Amino acid sequence: GYKEGAQAAFQGTTVDFRIVGNWYDASKGSELANAMYKSGVDVILPICGGASQGVVSAAVETGKYLALFDTAAFDKAPGNIISCTTLDQKKMSAEITASYLAGKTEWGTAKTVGVAEGYVNFVQDAPGSKNPAVTDDMRAKMTETVESIRTGKLVLQQN
Repeated sequence: GYKEGAQAAFQGTTVDFRIVGNWYDASKGSELANAMYKSGVDVILPICGGASQGVVSAAVETGKYLALFDTAAFDKAPGNIISCTTLDQKKMSAEITASYLAGKTEWGTAKTVGVAEGYVNFVQDAPGSKNPAVTDDMRAKMTETVESIRTGKLVLQQN
C-alpha cells in the first residue's frame, strides 16, 4: 500500500525497504539510514520502535527528510520531518472489545484496516507540520490522494 500511495502522488517513485533486525538498536537504525541516504533515498519512513531514534539522528546529521509513523512528533526533528502518520488504536481497541463483548469475535481470522477504514491518518494541522520542503501543491495532492483512498476511488493492494 505504501508504494502504491507514493506512486499515485508522484509517478516514478521507488521504494527502498530495509529491516533493522530488532526494534531497539538505534545505532543500527542510524547505520541503515545513512546508507539509504548515501544511496540517494530522499525520505525515510522508519517503523522500527526505538531504532527510529537512530534514523531521526541520521536525518538531522545529514539534513535529509523523514516521514514519521505512530505519532505527530514534528518537534523531534524540526525541518527534517515532512509528515507524520497516526494510527487510531483507541478506535480499533474499542471496536474489538465491543465485538468480543457482543459475542461477535471471529476467532482465527485477521482483519486488515487502514486509511479507507479511518484507522490511519495523515497529520497536516499539528504544530510544526508545515515543513517548507512540502509545497502547497504537494499538500493538495496528498489531500486528494488520501481522500481518493477514503472514498474508494483509489484502492491499494494488500501485501
